[in-house]
Amino acid sequence: MLRYLKRQGYTNISGSDSSVCQIDLAKAAGLSVIRADSIHELESHTDGKWDCLIAIDFIEHLPKDVLLSFLALAFRKLKPDGNLILRTPNCDSPFVGRHLFCDITHVWGYTTVAARALLEIAGFRKVDFIDESIPSLQVHRWLKVPVMKISQALLRLLIRAASKEDIRYFSASIYVVARK
Repeated sequence: MLRYLKRQGYTNISGSDSSVCQIDLAKAAGLSVIRADSIHELESHTDGKWDCLIAIDFIEHLPKDVLLSFLALAFRKLKPDGNLILRTPNCDSPFVGRHLFCDITHVWGYTTVAARALLEIAGFRKVDFIDESIPSLQVHRWLKVPVMKISQALLRLLIRAASKEDIRYFSASIYVVARK
């Protein structure tokens, strides 16, 4: 993510991770990173400092009480109108197992309803979800995007008819954008 942001022209970016391997890769790419517990690292910064905080494949590793503390901490550390961006397993999706159960260190997963509720409890006023299936298409988008949209609409209809469930996001993982 830091490399992507750097390529997009952002300069005031930094990161932390507890994984030596991830830190070594980031440093090899010339990124500003430190090896640390990311929650403790965030605590060390002043309140209202950040425009945006990003936690990729992070919250599913946290017990619920730690997650609630992290969300409240993130809210405090963001500037007014700051954004918290999360990527996490999408427990609304029938395909969630492809992400949630591929790592034995995952503690929990959340539906969009639960994620919205937790973020609102922490004080966030606006929460949006982004299905990553269509943006992830790289090759032959001109063909794959319409086919995927039609397929998802048909699948949505079939699931609704069979179970009365209204599945909006099908990707195994999802982005969550919460605005302070």
